[in-house]
Amino acid sequence: GVKARQAQHFDEAADLLKRALALKPDNADALVQLGFVELGRNDLTAARDAFSRALAIAPTYRDASFGMAEVEFRSGNLDAALPLAETIAQADPGNTDAASLVRNIRKAKQANGVKAKQAA
Repeated sequence: GVKARQAQHFDEAADLLKRALALKPDNADALVQLGFVELGRNDLTAARDAFSRALAIAPTYRDASFGMAEVEFRSGNLDAALPLAETIAQADPGNTDAASLVRNIRKAKQANGVKAKQAA
């Protein structure tokens, strides 16, 4: 499933990961991988579900938190996305993906502020 996801064969990856989860539903790793597959398919609802289930099993799983931050960002929930991404970036300063996500969320929040001022 992971190799299929990395090759961007998202439908195949989802099928394989769902089969693994049928055998072991509390596999947080498989849930996180499924979450990233669903992000790749732009199914934010399914991605949110997978990451939420992973976090329920393993509340400190950084990849699950990162995935949830990505879901919130793509959903436009910037106020929910920023603290998640900042926590990951602070816990792992070398994580360039988390640092980039924090920057992108801040830029989006700033752009939203400018739009709000222009509308007023």
